[in-house]
Amino acid sequence: MSRARHPRLNRHRQRGSILVPAAVGLLVMVILLGGAQLGYLFYTLRELQKAADLAALTGAQVLSSGTALNCSTATTAAVQAGQANFSGLAAADIAATCWHWDPVKNTTDPRHLAPLQGNQRYNAIRVTMSRNVASLIPFMGSKAINVQSVAARPGAPVAAFSVGSTLITTRQQPGTLVNLLSAVGLNVNPTALVGYDAGLASVQITPAGLLNQLGINVSTDVTVGQLNSLLAANTVSLNNLLDAVAVVGGQSGLLAANVTLVNTIKTQLGLSSLNVTLGSNTAGRGSSLFAQITAPDGAAALATQINALDLIAAAVGVATGGHAVQGGAPVSIAGLVTITPAFSVIEPAQIAIGGVGATAYTGQVRVFLQVTIPTIKLLGGVLAFGVDLPIVMDLVTGQGTLTDLCTTQDSAGRDLATIAVTTSVLDTCIGDLTQATAFSSTQRCSVGLRNKQLLTLKVAGIDMGVNNKITLNPFVNGPMSTTLYAGQKATVAMTSLPLGTAVSNVSNAVLTALLGGSAQTGAGTQPAAVGTALATDLWNKARQANTCNPNASGADGYNCRNALWQAAVKLSQNASNNLGGYISGQPNAGLLTGVGNLLNGLVNTLGSVLSGIVGALLPTNNCATASLLGGYGGSESGCIGEIAKSYANTPNAGTNLSNVLLGILGPLFTMLQPVLNGIGDAVLGLINNTIGLNLNSVDVKLMSLQCNGKGVQLVF
Repeated sequence: MSRARHPRLNRHRQRGSILVPAAVGLLVMVILLGGAQLGYLFYTLRELQKAADLAALTGAQVLSSGTALNCSTATTAAVQAGQANFSGLAAADIAATCWHWDPVKNTTDPRHLAPLQGNQRYNAIRVTMSRNVASLIPFMGSKAINVQSVAARPGAPVAAFSVGSTLITTRQQPGTLVNLLSAVGLNVNPTALVGYDAGLASVQITPAGLLNQLGINVSTDVTVGQLNSLLAANTVSLNNLLDAVAVVGGQSGLLAANVTLVNTIKTQLGLSSLNVTLGSNTAGRGSSLFAQITAPDGAAALATQINALDLIAAAVGVATGGHAVQGGAPVSIAGLVTITPAFSVIEPAQIAIGGVGATAYTGQVRVFLQVTIPTIKLLGGVLAFGVDLPIVMDLVTGQGTLTDLCTTQDSAGRDLATIAVTTSVLDTCIGDLTQATAFSSTQRCSVGLRNKQLLTLKVAGIDMGVNNKITLNPFVNGPMSTTLYAGQKATVAMTSLPLGTAVSNVSNAVLTALLGGSAQTGAGTQPAAVGTALATDLWNKARQANTCNPNASGADGYNCRNALWQAAVKLSQNASNNLGGYISGQPNAGLLTGVGNLLNGLVNTLGSVLSGIVGALLPTNNCATASLLGGYGGSESGCIGEIAKSYANTPNAGTNLSNVLLGILGPLFTMLQPVLNGIGDAVLGLINNTIGLNLNSVDVKLMSLQCNGKGVQLVF
């Protein structure tokens, strides 16, 4: 009987079935371990990247000033943040470096990073991290993971600053706000402003906080153009604006004081409402709280810090601009007329926010004077003149422009900004003006200026008056630069003429224009009656200074007539010399150009006459005649006729200005000069005693300075 083989066969089959599942199980295990390895690598990569991002953001946040010293502090902070956010990571595994990030210029690097060039500052931190991850699969080595992150402070430098007129030292009062308001023509009782100085002198607020308190919504991504349009479209009451400043500044206790302050201003000016436009869409001066903003982005502008008291003063200036008309003390002009000057702040000072090129302006103070002198007759009525001078004068127009930000620091490590200041002083217009028109416009006074009969002058019935307009360019000072840190205020002394000299120069320029206009109007006229009238006037003045009797007989009368004749000619010669010296001293003689040389010719002619009088042994003329036999002749009328002959000719070929016209200009100059000097004295007194402005210096305040922006963000 044969053996059965089936059991052995079954044992082989059972052994083969174990190997297959084992292989499958091993494969599954490898797949599971590989998946776990990949998951672990992905997790580690993600956590490492997160740590790198946080480290870069931390470093960029510390990188506020962007200097080399600040870079060292920022990279240290980045490394420490990396270790804190990924346990077990050594400092050697983290590399943090500083760069300049610029997505516009640095296009060759995909991260937009480049080393510093010129005056650039660090504004980005790059963090690189490395980590070895052990393998979960036996006999396989560890895996190195590398990540990097770049965080930047993308904001370009931005500053907020103001430029203001300086009060004369003797006019300044205790308290910051009272002096700020004085600069805009308001005299508020200092005791009413004590709370402001005590509570807000050191308080800084942001435009964002102010707008929020006013209920004006601003999106976080607003552009500069949109922000300017928003500000320009919003006008608020002065009371509401002051309340917003007080609340944002943490001084709600000033709300009642705000009501008192606004009512006081309304009473002073006789106004029922005071409103403030917040901004402007137009570059240059404007009647708004903020000048057109030129910051790199809206967020940076909204985050600038502005001193609360400066903001209040600027707001009051805007609300009262063009209304604060006040009279100065009456002034006598050459004993002929009394005038009362009026002045107003026609444009307020503004606060500027922006980068290089941003401009802030001082308040613009305008003065109006109406000088009217009735007709005065000279030369026995042959010469008659009157003056009607409506004068507008912009005392000081100043501006400060940011020329440099954040490229230097002072010894204390504070970032600096440079502001260039330029002022224009005594911009003057004379023409068809009234007090109403003078203060109704904030444009330059020369815009739309029309002619007016400024000088009425008739000589022997011939009209030599001046119907014209006069505009005088201001005395421009600067630019003068000052470098400040945030919160610092400086007084910039301008390279200006002394104020008295500057005002005198204005008076002289007006006098020159009037005399020149008269000379041109009267050119070509040579009436004999004028020469006779001028000679008669000179003779009478000579007689007033001499007690001799020209009508005496014999040698006494002869000697007297001779002496008076000489004195009269010298009076004319001196008047011409004075006028000639005046003309030669003017930087711009205008229509009087060349007249000085003609006056020299007249002076020489008169000198020849004098020589003839003194040197004649036996004079034979209608004034004084002597003979060898002791006879004497002549008369007063003959003397006047001899003097008149001195003006009979034209001094030089090629000119239509006669000697008689030149002779008239001397007495006219003598009469007009004290009138114009009196106007200058009136303006000088108004500036010094009533308004109290120092036109030779400007106050500049850097309210805040952001060198690398306020926010940080991941850029790679």
